[in-house]
Amino acid sequence: MYLLFAILVGRPDRIPGPPEPPEAEVQSLVLRSRGGDTEAMGALYEFYVERVYRSVRPLCGSAAATEDVVQDAFVKAFASLHGYEKRDNQRFIAWLSTIALNGARNQSARGRRRRELRERDAAREVTEAPRTPESALLDAEARGRLLRALEALPKRDREVLSLRYGADLEASEVAAACALSAANVRKICERQRRRLLAELTIRNDEDEAARAGEDP
Repeated sequence: MYLLFAILVGRPDRIPGPPEPPEAEVQSLVLRSRGGDTEAMGALYEFYVERVYRSVRPLCGSAAATEDVVQDAFVKAFASLHGYEKRDNQRFIAWLSTIALNGARNQSARGRRRRELRERDAAREVTEAPRTPESALLDAEARGRLLRALEALPKRDREVLSLRYGADLEASEVAAACALSAANVRKICERQRRRLLAELTIRNDEDEAARAGEDP
């Protein structure tokens, strides 16, 4: 499921960021950023922007809206570093993802036309990358299927899956962000993971059958 989110829910350009450093190094960057070190801020941004994007893309109406939420999250995070304190068993990415999650919730509350924008972007996003027409079509279909399947989930479950698989948070970190127990997070992920995979398989089979019927 992590790979599925990375492939289908990530930014259209899919430029992978640098590997995440050990948390001790992250905390060192946080301290430097708190002192106004722009190079350290840039490093934190590059480490985490893709994961933050994946964590809120299923919660936003479009790729453009997602980018707004992500950029706002980083601005707020860097402006709030003076109040950040590392908690036991919670990484910096968990704190950052929670800020982005709250931003996505606020955006949703403003009544964005998520369905129309999402379906339009699902077709447009993949055409921005240099791929063959056939692969772009298949990619657009897969992206659209996943986003529609996520949209059908209860809001709480969609948030849990987005943080768990999009931001790659631990169950305990997701639990803290969503006011749930870690055990409940695991149950939601297991139940909805199976449901999503089954839904994607069914839709893929139907699409393939439809394409086969169109062949001369």
